[in-house]
Amino acid sequence: MKKQTLLPKLFIILLLPIFLVSCAAKKDLAALKVDYQEQQRSLNSFKEQQNIIKSELTALKGENEKLKAENDKLQKQLKAARLSIKEISEQELESQEKYKKGLVFKVQIGAYVKREIPDNLSTSENLETEEKGDMQRIIVGQFRDYKKAESLKNQLRAMGVGDAFIVPYVDDVRKTLEEVL
Repeated sequence: MKKQTLLPKLFIILLLPIFLVSCAAKKDLAALKVDYQEQQRSLNSFKEQQNIIKSELTALKGENEKLKAENDKLQKQLKAARLSIKEISEQELESQEKYKKGLVFKVQIGAYVKREIPDNLSTSENLETEEKGDMQRIIVGQFRDYKKAESLKNQLRAMGVGDAFIVPYVDDVRKTLEEVL
């Protein structure tokens, strides 16, 4: 009879630790599942943020390419304008004496009070300074043809010299457009 009562007790003694370990493992497994789910949510959130950043980066790359193309276009236009100004000026500046007599059109780009450009900085025949009272006028170009002077004026305005205008000279004396046209 002792054997019969001993067997269930032995069975309980052997199974009780296994049961307790199994319960603890189930609790750990449940905690791990919760942690895994939190990690999955966090990973999904990071993936969403990564996709948003990738979309923004793609948009910025596209905008950057557009700006580069626009910059290249503007650089070409600037180069063409500079070349055009140089060509027009070279064609019309055969000699300074040629423009002292008769009707000549020049383009005034500014007039300034007490802002002198020193003579040693006037390195080009195309740049002149003219004094009137305390004003110093800055003038470029010399043209016999009004349309060429107008072309230079328009190019200067397109480059940002908004106050550029044509000034006629007769025998090296400044006149108004009304007087000569």
